[in-house]
Amino acid sequence: MPNRPGVDPKPPLPGGAEADARRETQRYRRRILEGRWRTDLDDKIRTFWAAEVAAQITLRDMSKNLAGRVSTEVAVLYERPPVVSNDDAPDALDELGDVLAEAGLWQLQQGTNRLAYGLREMFVRPDAVTLDDGSAGVAYRLVPPDMTQAYASPDRPDEPWLLFEARLRTVLGKSRWTWDVCDLREQSAPAYRVLLADGKGDDPDVVIASSTDVTAEVLGADGGWLWTRGDGSPLWPYVTYHAQRTGRLFDELRHIEMFDASIMVAAYYSFWGMCVRDGSYPIRTIHGSVKGIGVRGDDSETRRTATIAPGVVLELESPDGGLTSPSIDQWGPAVDPERLQMSIEAYEKRAMIDAGLSPSDVDKSGGPESGYAKTVSRESVRRVARAMGSPFRRADETLLTLTAALLNRWGGRSLPEDGWRVEHQGMPQTPAEIQAQTEQIRSDIALGLASLIDVVLARFPSIRSRDEAADFLREREAERRMFGAETT
Repeated sequence: MPNRPGVDPKPPLPGGAEADARRETQRYRRRILEGRWRTDLDDKIRTFWAAEVAAQITLRDMSKNLAGRVSTEVAVLYERPPVVSNDDAPDALDELGDVLAEAGLWQLQQGTNRLAYGLREMFVRPDAVTLDDGSAGVAYRLVPPDMTQAYASPDRPDEPWLLFEARLRTVLGKSRWTWDVCDLREQSAPAYRVLLADGKGDDPDVVIASSTDVTAEVLGADGGWLWTRGDGSPLWPYVTYHAQRTGRLFDELRHIEMFDASIMVAAYYSFWGMCVRDGSYPIRTIHGSVKGIGVRGDDSETRRTATIAPGVVLELESPDGGLTSPSIDQWGPAVDPERLQMSIEAYEKRAMIDAGLSPSDVDKSGGPESGYAKTVSRESVRRVARAMGSPFRRADETLLTLTAALLNRWGGRSLPEDGWRVEHQGMPQTPAEIQAQTEQIRSDIALGLASLIDVVLARFPSIRSRDEAADFLREREAERRMFGAETT
């Protein structure tokens, strides 16, 4: 997984060899997710096949990105905007909602969802900004983990309290790599610095001390810790999104098999395309030595070639100078494209299963939703979304606290900083799924296994408790009575 100059940046960051290896793995995964993996495919083709075979594979088939497609299909938490609530201040919902809409947060979070599933972690950092009308707003930046070096608290090993983020900036008249360094190891003395990426050593304190501090040039006189509550206590600005909480800060090797298989599947399909082009039809010959032989390749890699195609007959010279009668022969196709494609699809399905999806999750039925149209079953998508829902809800609620605190400090607002709740609506049900659920609910009620409260809890994820469900039912009953509708 070498670095790709001009394809993905490899900024200088502290942490030593172990951290470098972690970031290299995350860069490799991100290249595949973002469609920047052509050079990785070139390397695979060059190393997997003999040189003379690799030289014939002139088409790079990148149309089947297994890891990218699975990551896209399961990232449904923000397919519909989440339901945001705050029981302590319901009147603040519209005010905060306008800010979130202006910043496009939930659209951005669709990318966070996809990248966090593929990379296993993502950071989102909010910052106060001045809008075109002069009012204060919030901008959100998605920060990939390969652009960071983070250190976790011993008491909370999956949350950072010291983080270096590599950012390109124009500083002192030149474009340079800089580090945004947020340090909350001392709650009473939080530190936010902007440093040139010229520090040496592996120990973070040594790196900070040996780096050129350009905080004043970048942030101006107003530099300092920007993320505080109304009481002045600091808030951590990089919200961590885990695809799965593991008790570790990074989980970069989980499901790496699916990313390796993505490159391998593309290499196989590139080979398959060559076989369809050059070897899927019979070759007709007149015996002898081939006429019209050409030479291709450079000095280090040359090969003798002859043009073949379904309508071409290779004319061969007779070894005895034409004393024998000419004869015509035919060689069968070198490969069966259909069988080769079936083998590639079997490998692809096995790779998905090895990466954590069960056989029933993989949709390869041959119907209109299989193949390129759909890779993972709807039930599997919902299962993955449920698994990611808990850590993402926790992170989203933290992000809303940060947003409210920024607006209060820099925009003079009085939004509540706590009590925010987020419920992801996820992927909507199909009419068939709604009908099946309705029939199941009716059956459960008839058997005494469920009540209307259970129905409400099943249909409305934003309602978390049985008491809330009972209040919801009382409100519906009052509305029916108010408007004269009969209760059924």
